Amino acid sequence: MTLQIIDRAAIRSISNEALEALKEVGEKHGVVFSKSNSVYSNGNSGKIAFELVIGDANETPEELARRLLEDEIKDGTTNFTLDDLGTIFKQSPRGRKHYKFIGLDTKGQAVAIDLKEGTPTTFKRSLTPSVMASLKV
Repeated sequence: MTLQIIDRAAIRSISNEALEALKEVGEKHGVVFSKSNSVYSNGNSGKIAFELVIGDANETPEELARRLLEDEIKDGTTNFTLDDLGTIFKQSPRGRKHYKFIGLDTKGQAVAIDLKEGTPTTFKRSLTPSVMASLKV
């Protein structure tokens, strides 16, 4: 199908398809690809970004996020602890969406599962353990 406009749905569809195609490349080289910041503008252009991490292609997003959290704890570069895993919180005090903290991404940002959609979501560095605790459900 030929695209008429590049919008959020098109970016999501194309990036999911590209991620699936990159699995074989990742297995060959011992890395795992994941989606990163993707953007689109004016309906005619967009950028899709991927991150790669040394790991097992069969590793789930939860396993990868936990492993990255453990690495950051070991390196002393995060305030999150293993006790924070599984914390259920809202995105804001009046927020309706609920998330479960599963670990960190390759940039040290919090990753949580959207409990309604079941998809991993990366939060900005402003989501700290104390902020997450204040939004706990």
